Amino acid sequence: IGTLQAAPAHGDLQHGAHGTFIKMPAGFVSDIHIHTGEYWAVVISGVGVNGAPGSADVLLPVGSYWSQKGGERHVTKCISSNECIFFINQSDKFDDIPDGMKK
Repeated sequence: IGTLQAAPAHGDLQHGAHGTFIKMPAGFVSDIHIHTGEYWAVVISGVGVNGAPGSADVLLPVGSYWSQKGGERHVTKCISSNECIFFINQSDKFDDIPDGMKK
């Protein structure tokens, strides 16, 4: 379906604290994954979903926000017909660890 794109607002997502815009293609569904550090996110455009694997989709339209605990398994989606843009803020560097890789 496509790849994610990132644009920095402040900091550097690969090295530490950051605020980053993430563009997710329409119809994108991530694999189950975790992040080492907690983050929070705001939906700038599109309709997203972020939740535990197998949970019911809770729609996150423009202006919605969520927080994601570090080490918690989840799936992130863009379910709108147009791309999604999320702004994420994190005090740690951003990582994406596939399910099962970290115990």
